[in-house]
Amino acid sequence: MNSQKKALFVSLLFLIVGIVGTITIDNFSISLPLIIFYFTITINTYFSIKLYAGIVPKENVQQKNVDALLFLLYLALAFTFNHAQLFIFLTGLLFSIAVIKYALLLGRIDYQDLLRKKICIDILGVMMALVAYGIFSFGYTEIAVWFMAGIFCIANIYLLLVKPMYTI
Repeated sequence: MNSQKKALFVSLLFLIVGIVGTITIDNFSISLPLIIFYFTITINTYFSIKLYAGIVPKENVQQKNVDALLFLLYLALAFTFNHAQLFIFLTGLLFSIAVIKYALLLGRIDYQDLLRKKICIDILGVMMALVAYGIFSFGYTEIAVWFMAGIFCIANIYLLLVKPMYTI
């Protein structure tokens, strides 16, 4: 399967799982920003897979294992819309594992500058989740989830439309 088809398949799967995950929502004031975040990260994932599936060696077992873990985290996110603390934690974990994924590629494939940029962006994702978790810990759940969704949406507008990050 070529990288564009793989990206479309995985993104549509995440979209469907995300829609299914909304069925059990009981508090939209908390869940809505998490849904916005989830669908934004699904769009981002399309472009990420489209690019990286074409440049990462298909036989790389480490990458397959990390991708499997990231896949499971995406699925888990879709079923935590009612649980802001767990959603924020899983988001931080997802970005942390993404940092590892791309760090493992340093020195192994071309496009080192692209990898470093992706690692830096994912580290910012970890930091965003940590700040959101801190805000949540002080009892400001709605502020935490809207902070995370807002920052992530703004970042994606910039990184997908203004200064595209998924180009070689």
